[in-house]
Amino acid sequence: MNKLIFLCAAILVSMTSNAAAKVTVLDDTQSYLLLEVTEMYVLGDNDTLIDARNISIEQSKKSASDFAGNYVEQSLVVNDRSISEQHIRVLTAGYLEVLETSEEKTLNDEGHLTLITTSTVRLSKESIEKGIAHLRNGTRSTDELQRLESENQQLRSELAKVAALLEHGSGNDAGTRPALAERRDTLVKKLEQRRSMVRHYFEQGGLLDKARSDDLAFETARFRFKYEILEHFKLNTEISLSEPEFIDNGDGTYDMRVFVGWHTPIPNTLSFWSAYFNYVEPAPENEFTLLMTSHENTRNSQKHSFSHYLYEEVTKTHFSIRVTAGGYSAELPISAIVDVFGYLRTENGYIYKLQYQADRDTVDFVHRGIENPVTISGIPSAELSQLTSLSAEVVIHPESD
Repeated sequence: MNKLIFLCAAILVSMTSNAAAKVTVLDDTQSYLLLEVTEMYVLGDNDTLIDARNISIEQSKKSASDFAGNYVEQSLVVNDRSISEQHIRVLTAGYLEVLETSEEKTLNDEGHLTLITTSTVRLSKESIEKGIAHLRNGTRSTDELQRLESENQQLRSELAKVAALLEHGSGNDAGTRPALAERRDTLVKKLEQRRSMVRHYFEQGGLLDKARSDDLAFETARFRFKYEILEHFKLNTEISLSEPEFIDNGDGTYDMRVFVGWHTPIPNTLSFWSAYFNYVEPAPENEFTLLMTSHENTRNSQKHSFSHYLYEEVTKTHFSIRVTAGGYSAELPISAIVDVFGYLRTENGYIYKLQYQADRDTVDFVHRGIENPVTISGIPSAELSQLTSLSAEVVIHPESD
């Protein structure tokens, strides 16, 4: 196998960002390449420091992968023309890790707040070498990398357009800018998800190198569950909270009650469920809740020899929405195992339910014990006086890895 040779140097990498990134090689060993990436981001009117930090880190990862990919292309002799420049860059992006980040805030010449972020990024040479070897000998398909790169290009193109709207004033409308900022954050998260998918695709080498067995199909199903269901719920669920109501407990603390509404796009997930399970599709008549039974997904009824094991893994993974007020929080379950009457079963449950949507008109939730509005209990008045907003997110609680 040809070894990759990374040259020590510093370059400026052109980016679709506020300024070019400075990339410096800190260390160049046989196992890894250690880079320092400096990004400069000028905050717009609707940016927060968190927004700027997330964008800067994403830009740092892109700059680091372009830098390393450039050296791979220069030092590697690729006789197989099926391995393109794009394939190498996508592969390289999958094996970078941000070790630490520092930041400095300053004003630019126009008086705009500017965030200067310096990140230390490590790339695994050994992993990249193994990945290219897999592409050469055909144990990994370049088609999958091509698909991921095509999706990456679309995401980066949209990210550049959204950033331009926010920066140059096309999104100055007070109602438009928050939506654009939210879309920008979603695009950054999706780009990071694609990097994880590349890494996972190549790290499943032991199975993909063996016969096309049920073990491989099961691992593929587990991979799809993680990215097509778990990540989909975490990244794409829209959550709305009502105005909170307060109950004075008479001891210096308050209970807060808030209604939680949510919507998770359904069509994006149906290909996974239909590939592996017999199920009832979420629809208005069942409160947008997916239903599956263990009986319909075991023995002769199951779609695959491993569907029962996948069903057990799915049902051991609990979905909920966490509402946070300062240091206090409460969770609303959106998945559960229940009996035929809708009561929660902690073990040997018969029906699995996963709810995609709820609003003020929703009557039934995943089990009969759920209360919505949810209650955050015992918030001290001193902490309550400091609160300015609530937050909510989908959280996943796997019982096992």
